[in-house]
Parts: sequence; structure tokens; C-alpha cells
Amino acid sequence: MDNLSKAETEIVAALAWFTDVELVNLLTDKAQTGVKVDLVLAKNSHNEEVDFSALEAAGGSVTWITTKGYGLMHNKFCVVDEQVAITGSYNWTVNAKRNNGENILVTADPVVVKQYRDQFFALKSGVPIEEAEIYGDAGPVGDSIPKHKMDAPTGDYAEFEKEWNHFLNSRVVPFERNLMKSYGAEIAESTQGNAEVIPQQLDSIYQQLLSDTEINHEDIEVLKRSLEQKISFHEAKNSTANRNAIHVAEMKLIARKRVLENQITSLENERDKTQQEILGISDTQIPILEKKRLHSREEIDDLSREAVKRPSKKRVWPEVALLIGLTFYLVLFYSSVMYNILYGKADARLAGERGGEVVMEVFNANAIWMALDRGLFVLSFILIFTAIPLAVGYLLHRITGWTRWIYGVGALLLDLLLAYIITKAIYEVRYEETPGLEPWDKLMVLSSGDFYLVLTMGFVSFLIWGGLLDHIYKQLDTVSKSESYEVNEEKKSQLLAKVAEYNSEIETMEEKKLLLSRQNIDTSGKITALQNDLAHTDYEMAKEKLLIDSDYEDRKHKLQNLKETILLHLNRERIPVSMTSLKDRVSTFLSGWDDWLYDYYASTLATERSHAAHNRAKEWLQNKRDEIFA
Repeated sequence: MDNLSKAETEIVAALAWFTDVELVNLLTDKAQTGVKVDLVLAKNSHNEEVDFSALEAAGGSVTWITTKGYGLMHNKFCVVDEQVAITGSYNWTVNAKRNNGENILVTADPVVVKQYRDQFFALKSGVPIEEAEIYGDAGPVGDSIPKHKMDAPTGDYAEFEKEWNHFLNSRVVPFERNLMKSYGAEIAESTQGNAEVIPQQLDSIYQQLLSDTEINHEDIEVLKRSLEQKISFHEAKNSTANRNAIHVAEMKLIARKRVLENQITSLENERDKTQQEILGISDTQIPILEKKRLHSREEIDDLSREAVKRPSKKRVWPEVALLIGLTFYLVLFYSSVMYNILYGKADARLAGERGGEVVMEVFNANAIWMALDRGLFVLSFILIFTAIPLAVGYLLHRITGWTRWIYGVGALLLDLLLAYIITKAIYEVRYEETPGLEPWDKLMVLSSGDFYLVLTMGFVSFLIWGGLLDHIYKQLDTVSKSESYEVNEEKKSQLLAKVAEYNSEIETMEEKKLLLSRQNIDTSGKITALQNDLAHTDYEMAKEKLLIDSDYEDRKHKLQNLKETILLHLNRERIPVSMTSLKDRVSTFLSGWDDWLYDYYASTLATERSHAAHNRAKEWLQNKRDEIFA
């Protein structure tokens, strides 16, 4: 019920018994919502008691199937929305719902669903039961009566048998169906549904059919002439069909060859493309990476050759502190020297005139402040002068060769001159204030302590200053070399990382090349297999032609056998009974038999005995058919 309730577009069902009013109401409700409801029902007394008028009024369709020929319309299946098929032993009856042990199969397999839906419309269109019910019954043995086709011939053989039966049916006197059905019910009642009496009863029905068949000599002659015409027609038809079948097979072969050739071409193109990719990796990508790797390794070698032992860093702060102190000393000393040269004698005389001590010292600690008192220009001149000995001290230690000696001699001469001038000025001040001193003589300088003091405090000091500055430069150069070493090591580390990256890329390319090579091997194998299939198609075509010709000869042989069988009976002026008429009478007899069984016995037992009766009837009919066409 869940699947029926979920239906959205269509419900089609073929049912032998449908008496469950609850399901009828459900289908009526679905029809009222716009769902297409289409039923094919067996026309029997049970189904006819149910009122389907409300369903039909809501737009539903009910088609009744009257039993014709051998067998019952015993289907029990439903297809919902062309997507789900429901089948099994379950009859849509109250008895099945409440009392019986049943099974139901629900499937969404599209092939099975389509087969059941096609069967439904075959039943609805009136295809005979033995032809429409190609699936047999879906339920288990014991709850159903299996259906079997009675060796139905195919093609032209079937057409002749159909014509033969049609002719015989026209010669058979109609029988009373209700009497035959009642007869079946009476026999079932008298034997309690014992299937063992079926063959005997069917023999009686067969004998009655023989007596009801009318025939005369003129009809036999007409049938013979018609038989010859039909034989010629169908032989020509068979021949044409044979040629067409061979032509179709040839067309299929050509199409298959084209498909195989296209597949081979496609795979060959794929293989060529892959091979080009392999060549691109081998001839271009990997060589480029190897060249980059080699270049990086060469750079590493160059850096390694240029590299020296890593210098140890030294601290230069003490030397810098000494340099600053010595610089301050030299600035004070040479400021004092220049000030004394310019204003020392004048300041000493001025101090004497003011009643102070007349004295002039080698080093005047207040020289800078006294120069500032005389003006900013005087101070600037004195300070700029102090740069001369500093520059000479710097150059003496930075230049080499004869130039260095020239600078050294010049510096010494400059300092001798300054020492001489200062010594002379100091002596002259003393001479003016000290009676009895001899006048100044140039040679006095050699015995003057002031001369040697100035020379020592000046020349020696700036020589030391220059040496200290040169030492600091060398220390700083050592620090610079250490930094250069670190830079080189960083470059080498980066280059080594690049080499590792190139190695990884080359390895990846090699793996990709190997993978592509294996892919090409597989592709070549597929091409070989397809080429073998292509070469085998001619053999397949020859085999197919042989099968078509064999089938043609088989159908031709069957047609001739049927013709000879019919002529044999006609020449004897003896026509066998129509199998269609015989099956119709047997089916009507069994219908009455089944009605009594289902009225008298419970459903399970009735089905079991009905199954046995129909099996015996099937065996009897097969034997009778073999006997008629022997």
C-alpha cells in the first residue's frame, strides 16, 4: 500500500483476483488526484461482485479479460510510475491479506519494470494469454498455476500452423460454453477434484470435437492449391529475409570495423601525444634542470674557493676610547701651541703691566677659552690648525712607499719649527723679566728642555694617534671580512637548497616519464588487441553468414515438413482437429473445474489441486499435438 500511496503519475495492474475493497478505495482516491489508474482483471464471479464504478467515475480504467484458449489470466503484478514493479503470490483479496501466507517482490530494476509494463499493455490489447504471459507466474509453486507456451512455432512455420488452425476452426461446430463449464464442475465434484481423471475426460472432449468437425472433398482441394501458393510465397519471403539478414550483418560488420579503426586511431594519437610528452621531459625539461643544477654547483665551488678561514671578531671599543682621549689631548695641545705662538708673548707682557706674574708656559690649558675671548675667528683658526697634525698622523699610517717618508720628514720639520718658535718665545719672555740672561741664540734651542718637551708632546703624540687609528681600521676590516664570510655562507646555503630543489624536480620528472612510458605500453597493448579484433572481424562475418544460412535452411526445412505433413493428411482425406478449438474446450472445462475447487476448498488446497489438474491437462495436450502432427 505504501508504494501505491506514493504514486504520482500512473498505476497499472494485471490481477486474477481483486476483491480487497480497501485497495479499490485507495486506487479511487489516487485517480481523483490525477493519477492514471489502469487495471486488467480476470472476468470471474469473484471480481464481478466488486463495485468499480467509483474508480471508473474518477477517471480510472478497468479492462476485463475473458478466458480464451488453454490457461487462466493468472497474473498478479502492478507497475507504479514506470519505476517500481510489484509482484508475487499475493492476490489482492481479503483472504490473502488476512489468512494466507504470501510473498511480495518489489523491484526498481528498469529492465524488469519495462517487461512487466509491456506485458500489461499486451494483455490489455487482447494478445492471447499463452502469448502475452511470457514470464509465467511470479509467485511460488503452490499459490499459482504456471503458464507454458505450447511449443509455439515461429516465423513462416507459425503462419502456416495459424492458417491450418483457422481453416479447421471454420469447420468446427460451436459448442455450448456454459454446458462445458458445468461439465467440468460436475466432474470435479464427483471426483473431489482428483486430477488423475483429467486425461480420460479430455479424451471424451477430443472425441466430441472430432464429431463436431465437418469436411468435404472440395475443401481439401481448395486447401491444397492455397498451400502450394503459400509455400511459394513464403519460400521467396524466406530467401529475401535471408539476403536482408546477410546485408544487415555486413553493415554491422562495416560499422564495427569503423568503430575499431576509430578506436585504434584515437589510441595511436594518444600514444603519440604521450611519447611527445616523454621526449619533452627527456630532451628539454630534465636537461634544463640539470644545467641549472650544474650552474648552482659551480657557484658553490667558486664561493668555496674564495672563502678563507673564518676570522675571529675582536672588540675595538678600548682602542676607540683611547683614540678619542688622544684626539682631545692633541686638539688641546696644538691649540695651546698655536695660541702661544700668536698671543703668548703679548699676554705675558699684558699680565706684567697689570702687576701680575709674567710667565709663558709650554702648555696653556686656557688657550681655547682665551682664543674665544679674542673672537670666534681666532678660535676657528686655532682649531682648524689642530687638524694639520691629525691629518699628517693619519696619512703617515695609510700611505706607503716614498710618499710616506716625505710626509714623515715634513711632519718632523713642522713640529721642529713649532718647538723652536715656542722655545724662543718662552726664552724671550724670561729674558725680558730676568736680568742677566744672555740674549737668544739659535743654538740655545738644543739645550732647552722646552724644545724637547714640545717636540715630544706633539710629534710623538700624533705618531701614536695615527698608529692607533690605523689599528682600529684594521680591526674594523677584520669585522668586515667576518660579515663577508657570513654572506658567502648564506649564499652557499641558498645555492645548496636550489640544488636539492633541482634534484627533487629531476626525480619527479623521471617518475613522470616512467609513468608515461608504462601508460604507453598499456596503450600499445590495447591497440594490439583492437587490431586483432579488427583482423578477426572477417572470420566473424563468415561465421555469421553461416549461421544465417543455417537458420534459413532450418526454416525452409520446417516449412517443407509442415507442407508434407498437411499434404499427408489431405491425401488421406483425413483432417486432424484444430488445436485452437481443442485448447478452447479444454480451457472451458478446466474453468468449471477450478470454480468448483475454489468454492469447495480453502484457497491453498484449491490452488494445489488446480495446479495438478492443469499439469495433467498440459501433458495431455502436448501428447495430443504430437499425435496430430506426427
